[in-house]
Formats: sequence, structure tokens, C-alpha cells
Amino acid sequence: MRKLLFPPIVPNSLPAFDKNQKLRYYFKPSIANSMSEIKHLQMSIVRLDTNGSILTDTNSYPYDVLFKESSEIKEDTSKGFWYVDVPASIFPDSDTAYKVQIRLGETDISGMTTQQLGSVMKDYDKLSEWSIVTIVMPITVPDFGIQSFDTNIENRVVSTGHIFNGYYEARDPNRAETLSSYRFNLYSGDASKDSKTWKLLSTSGEKYIGITDRVNMSYTFPYELKENERFIVTLTIKSKNLYTSTKVYKIYSAAHPILEMFNSIDVVPNYEDAQMDITVRAKQILMKLEPGATVTYYKDTKEPNVSQYPNLKATHAKIDGSIISNNDISLTTKDGIWICQFKAMFPKYRESLAEIIAMPNIEISQANQTGDNGLVSKIKVGCMRINLAYPTTGNPNPAEEWEYRFVVRKEMVISSNGKEEVILAQNKVIRHSGAINPKQEYYFYIKEDNGSLYVDVKKTYLSTDLDTREVSKEI
Repeated sequence: MRKLLFPPIVPNSLPAFDKNQKLRYYFKPSIANSMSEIKHLQMSIVRLDTNGSILTDTNSYPYDVLFKESSEIKEDTSKGFWYVDVPASIFPDSDTAYKVQIRLGETDISGMTTQQLGSVMKDYDKLSEWSIVTIVMPITVPDFGIQSFDTNIENRVVSTGHIFNGYYEARDPNRAETLSSYRFNLYSGDASKDSKTWKLLSTSGEKYIGITDRVNMSYTFPYELKENERFIVTLTIKSKNLYTSTKVYKIYSAAHPILEMFNSIDVVPNYEDAQMDITVRAKQILMKLEPGATVTYYKDTKEPNVSQYPNLKATHAKIDGSIISNNDISLTTKDGIWICQFKAMFPKYRESLAEIIAMPNIEISQANQTGDNGLVSKIKVGCMRINLAYPTTGNPNPAEEWEYRFVVRKEMVISSNGKEEVILAQNKVIRHSGAINPKQEYYFYIKEDNGSLYVDVKKTYLSTDLDTREVSKEI
């Protein structure tokens, strides 16, 4: 008696996949069959919303079927499944669900014509029944990562206690591919080698995001990041439709520069309570300009009494707001590395990146020129807010939904006969949780090493009105 082919075993759905990448479709033969009996595979793909086939090109897909020869059927031993790859170009639309079914055949179809394939389609005794439906979806993949970090370079972090802040942004037209969960992992090992050789040191575990929760990915590893050691940090995200992706970052742990501090102590007699009231305020040392440097200040109506004397190593700085408690605002170059660090507050928001470029809150420049000609390096720092609310069919006037960001921009500018032309620019955007307090100090550490820009921003312990109340250091 002839052995029959039974329908293959397939999943009900597969994770969403990048619309620009192939679909890897997994299946298993029935327990009653072996792969040695299977000589080809047939696949049907229809839209979920219309049940219309997308395999309508009769030259490429005769009989609305995608044929796969036995040589195109591969085994994934790690998963215990077999698979075929489906080109992304087959799917006409992204962010749309499709239904996939397959059946297996005993006939070798290598080199067959369309007419011969038609005969195969009618030889039912040598074909299995169609499988159950599998739902698949090509999507516009989201943008995600760790703020201020770059996957292509070694990223510098503070020693133990660094907070890794992630970001996630859906890129599909309706922003429907929301975040479902994320995970931070810390490893020791060589990032250039296979991840199987890395040693897991610490993990955040799977952190789930509720459907109504705002995305706030942040984690501090309970592990000592010793100075001058190298680590690997990974961020893995999973979207609503189970699209999963991981980014790998090389980490170098080093301490921040030591900042000189001083204490001011006020002692006031309190005769009514028969005691002395003592107030201690800690501030960073204020230093005046080095010879030859200039600073242009815009009038700050909110804090007119704040001292404004940064120690400036650049040739010029423009400041809108108060730069206070500065030990060093510098743009110094040595062996391709420059460092700029300062404390500042931001009483005035900008509404767009273009506005920050045109009117930054802080601009620091260093010129290397003869007369009116030369090359100028500029750092522009600004604070902006963005309204993320957008109109929909049901709600053309949504409530405002503000997000606050710092922007640090490095520009290389050619100056010629009094005119400037930007020849190279790089932006770093740091998302801020909640509104930016105009009386809050922020510490900026900006570094460029052979073209790679690194930015770190932290809140200081004290607000700029010299209130001794301690606030969170982290953004």
C-alpha cells in the first residue's frame, strides 16, 4: 500500500519581520512522514483583509502558488524546524497581515515548465492537504537604542551606577507597532567575537510595557563597573507584533573629570529660639575668563543676580540664559580629542531643531583663521520641546503631548570674507523625562574623539536658586 503525505505542522503565527528582509517560514513534516519523502513545497499567500492572493504574476507564480524545490528547503537544527525563505518583494504592502498555507509534494519539480507544474497540481495522490493558516506581517521596523550611545564605537560611561536610558519610536504610518517589552544585558567578553563566548554579568530581565504605559526604558546594573574596564551592553526590544531586535554596544568604564567645589556657610543668630541657624551651600568654583577669550551674554530676566564667569578656553561663547558654577567651558584640541564641560540652566525653550541651530541656548566656538578666512569649530547646545500629539480622523484636535529634549550639535564651519558655510555637522539628541525645570542645573560633558561625538547630561544636586534641597542626579 502506498504511503500518503499528511499536512505539515506549521505555527498559527510568526513574529513580525522587517519589510526589507526576507520572511523565514518554519514548518515540520507530519510525524507520519520523513523529509526524504518530500521533493517540493507549495505555498499560498493571501491578504488577511481581502483573502485575495498576492501571487498574481502567472509567469513567476503559476496557479497563484509559490513553488520551492527540495534544494530550497533547509533545516534549522537549533530550532528543530525546517524552513524556506520568502523574498520581501513578494509582499506588496507593509504593516499589513497576510495568511500563508503550505503543502508538500513527492514529485521532483526541478526544471519543470509551467505546463508540467500544472500536471503536478492535479496529481493529488502525491500531494499533502494544505496546512492550517499562519499569520505573517512585514512591518516598518521601529527605531530604538540607548541614548547618546553608538553601536559603531566604544562608548564611555561613568563607573558603577550609570543609568542606561533607552528610546523607542514606532516608524509605521499609524505608529501602531508599539513596544511590548525590553531587556538590558551586561556582558564581559570581546564584542567582535560570537556572542556565545560572552559571559553574562547582569540583566534587567524582561521588562513589559502596558498598552497604556508611557515608554520609559532605563536600568542601572547592580554590578561594579570598575574604572578602565571594558564591557558589552545589549538592548533587546520586542514589539506588539513580536518583532524582536537587539543592539550591541561596546562600553568603556571611566570616571568623570573631578570638579572643584567649595562650600559657602551662612551663620545667622536666631534670638527667638535661642539658637544659631547655619546654612551650607555647595557650588562649583566660578572662574573668570582666560586672556583673549570673549563671552556674549543675552540678558537673563529670570536669574539676573547669578554670577556668570566661566573659565573659557574657546575663542568665543554666546549664552542665552545663565551659565553658572562653571569650572571649565572648553573646546580644546589634542591628538584629535576635545572636551567641553559646563553646568547650565535653560529658562527658554526652542520649538524645533532648526531654531536651535539658528539660535542655540549656548554656542561655543574655536577659530583657526588668518584674517577673515579660516576654519571654525562650533558646539551648539539647546533645549527644545516637541508636541507629539497628532490629529486623527476621530480627533482632529488632540490634547498637547509635550516631549522635552536636549540637542548638542557639532559644526565645522569655513569662514571666508566674513561669510560662513557649514561643511560638516553632527547632532546628538538626549530625551528628558518630564518637563525641564528652568531653575535646574544640568552638567554637560561633551567629547569628540576622531570624529565620534559623545554626550552625557546629568542633573546636579542643587537647583540654580541655591535651594539646598537635594534632587535626583539623573535625567
